[in-house]
Amino acid sequence: MMDTMSNGRGDKYGSPPPSYKALRTLLITGLLLVCCFTLMNYSGDSSAETSDVCGDNLTWTLDEKGTLTISGTGDMYDRPSGISEPLFTPMHLVRTVVICDGVTSIGDYAFFGYPYLSEVTIPNSVKSIGDYAFFQCEALTNITIPSSVTSIGDQVFTLCSTLTGITVSESNPSYSSDNGVLFDKGRRN
Repeated sequence: MMDTMSNGRGDKYGSPPPSYKALRTLLITGLLLVCCFTLMNYSGDSSAETSDVCGDNLTWTLDEKGTLTISGTGDMYDRPSGISEPLFTPMHLVRTVVICDGVTSIGDYAFFGYPYLSEVTIPNSVKSIGDYAFFQCEALTNITIPSSVTSIGDQVFTLCSTLTGITVSESNPSYSSDNGVLFDKGRRN
């Protein structure tokens, strides 16, 4: 019988040499660790943050049904950019946003890319909606802008692929809507 140890292909029973075993073990261990960390990040929602601050005098809470409630007084923080850490985490759990009376602005990039956000309640205390605030909220179907909103930033509803209706209060001095399309009072959209 030929001695397979001498030719570097493994032992006499056909097993790979020790260096292959170590490499295979290292690769399998690495893949398992990546899978574990991925599962912890995406399915470990029980340990997810459910409240925090979002303005100097504003807080947010997220309930088990996916309702994000923003309460307090004053302006909402701007999110530094559309690709940074979300202002409200975890963003994949947010289904509905309720902004309580007393909040005066919706920050830049506030809900940028929230994939399952389908409903937003904006109170009459909100005066401005920041740039890209609802950009790429693909599940958002309609939204109502109250009479208090006098400033709407750039690209606020861009890539909201299911948004079929924007309704503006008739008493809004700055904006209007026609057949679900947002216009400023000069009829520019």
